[in-house]
Amino acid sequence: MAFDYAKFVRKSFDNVGPKNPLRELDDSDKHLLVSLLFVHAKSPKDDQATAPLEEVAAIAAEAGALAKKLESSVFGGSLAPILASILGGTEDLPARLKDFSNRMGSVLEQAVGKRGQKHKVLNNQFLIMASELVRLRTGKHHDEHLADLLQTLPPRAELIGEDVSGDSIRKKREHLKRAYPVAYALAVKRVQIRAGQ
Repeated sequence: MAFDYAKFVRKSFDNVGPKNPLRELDDSDKHLLVSLLFVHAKSPKDDQATAPLEEVAAIAAEAGALAKKLESSVFGGSLAPILASILGGTEDLPARLKDFSNRMGSVLEQAVGKRGQKHKVLNNQFLIMASELVRLRTGKHHDEHLADLLQTLPPRAELIGEDVSGDSIRKKREHLKRAYPVAYALAVKRVQIRAGQ
């Protein structure tokens, strides 16, 4: 039997209160909203999904450390005059490694979070996108009503241990906006595109 997504969305909204303003959204917005919340709920709560990003961040940090070692020991150390004839044409290597380290580290941190935090930042972006979709359509975030909807989505096991309240959603949104403005802006832009804005 095929999964009936429209029925899944209807059932989710049937389980929220009759005065919940999210009920007033049109069907396409309800579908998008439930999708965003479902992905948030189902996303791994550890760094399994972001391990490749964490690895690239670690490599960028190592490249910066290697650049410093090359500058001090190879290109600027006591053997530098002797090594110059062997290493001719590679003097820019430390600067290039530093540039790579700075660029990659900065992009990753701004877009997906600091080292060790990327899984939280990426996971919360789906929740923030849901909150921003509600704001786009209703003029307010209505985080407490969004939390009600989130709590109706099966399977609830993924949400065990997570604070699923309007206050928690607001704090996550404000934290992302303050600590990772690029990640926040990307989340808002993605939801605007998906919502046809």
